[in-house]
Amino acid sequence: MTEAIAFLEWAGCVTGVIGALLVALNNAWSKWGFIAYLVSNVCWFGFGLYHGAAGLVWMQVAFMLTTLVGIYRWVLPVRLHEERGAPRGASSSPVSER
Repeated sequence: MTEAIAFLEWAGCVTGVIGALLVALNNAWSKWGFIAYLVSNVCWFGFGLYHGAAGLVWMQVAFMLTTLVGIYRWVLPVRLHEERGAPRGASSSPVSER
C-alpha cells in the first residue's frame, strides 16, 4: 500500500507541474493542461484521503471544480467546433493561436 500512496503523491506532483506549464504556455497545447490538472486532482484527493488530510481533500474538491470549468471552456468548445466541420484555422477556444 505504501508504494501506491507514494505513486499518488509523485503522480499528483508531476501532473500538476505539467498542467501548470501547459496552461502557462497559452498555446494550442494549453487545453491539455486541464487534463493534467484533473489527473493531479484525483491523485492528491486519494493521497489526502489516505492520510486523513481534510484540508488537502477539500482543496482538491475545489480545484477539481475549477479544472472541470477549464475543461468545459477550453477543451469541449474546440471539440464541438471541429465536429461541426469548421475550417481548421477557426477556433472557438479562448487560447490564442500563435
